This record gives sequence, structure tokens and C-alpha cells, in this order.
Amino acid sequence: MGAGPSASSSSGAAHAAQWMNVMVEFSHSAVNSNSYDQDKLSRGERYCRLRDNAQRHREELEAWIASEGLQGEVKDVGDALAFDLLFVTATPQAAAALNRAPGVVAVRPANDLTAPGGVALAYV
Repeated sequence: MGAGPSASSSSGAAHAAQWMNVMVEFSHSAVNSNSYDQDKLSRGERYCRLRDNAQRHREELEAWIASEGLQGEVKDVGDALAFDLLFVTATPQAAAALNRAPGVVAVRPANDLTAPGGVALAYV
């Protein structure tokens, strides 16, 4: 997105405190839930479909951000990976607003490694 003020601008100290990194989780796509289709696809084909779906979520989120006039409050929308989530750097107000975006099921601080239902995620 990059249109918002930069934390390294001349008033960087003032802006640095207002940015937060969040994970935006989207509802699971049909690509994830149709096991019959999944059985017919190679691992590479499944990955490509998941990545394409994540890119579609990213484009839809960016369009929604623009339609809501939040471009100045969203500094960055991360790259679309093969998961139903994106990492976003935004003001706290914009992060809260992201909960209203189409297809979004949760917005959490990026350092919150708790899965839905309160299960802690661990990386080993």
C-alpha cells in the first residue's frame, strides 16, 4: 500500500507509535475445503491454487481499504502466501476497521500466536 505516512518521515517519532502489525485471517476458501478436488491435484497445483486465492484476498482487501478511505492509515499489506491470512501494518483504528472487510474472520496482533478457540500455536 505504501501511501500512508512513513514511520521514518520527519515526524517519525510521532508516527512510529501509531503503527501496529496485525494478522488478517480470511474465511477458508473452497480450495481448502473441497477434499474431492484436492485428491485430484498434485501438491504443486494445490499450492498454486491456495496462493492464487490468497492473492485474490489481498486484492479484495486493498480495494476495500481504498473504498473506505483508509489508504493513509494502512502502511503495508504483506505478500499473499498460500494461507488464508495476510500481515498488515496499520493504525489501531484501521486495524479495528479491517474486521468489517468482506471475508475477514479475525484481526489479531501479529505477535498473537493463539489459534481460534484459544489454542496456542508453537513453532518447533
